[in-house]
Amino acid sequence: IGAVLGKHPQVAEVVVLVQGTGADSKLVAAVVPRGTPPKLLALKVYCSERLPKYMVIDKVQHFQALPSTVNGKVDRKALLAALAAT
Repeated sequence: IGAVLGKHPQVAEVVVLVQGTGADSKLVAAVVPRGTPPKLLALKVYCSERLPKYMVIDKVQHFQALPSTVNGKVDRKALLAALAAT
């Protein structure tokens, strides 16, 4: 899902996470925009044209930069905490 969204012209960086569990789970895209931030509907349409229905994101959150670990990898725990705070 992240690889597909990463090809969107308005997306510079993206990480897709699952928020919640079971039937309440949602696919959330953490996006660093390239220029104007993309709207959720535009990203949903983009996904639906390229992926199966169950892989279409439910929510998008824009960031100026994704949190990273000391090793330079995306800090998923910090990202989930930031998503939960919004």
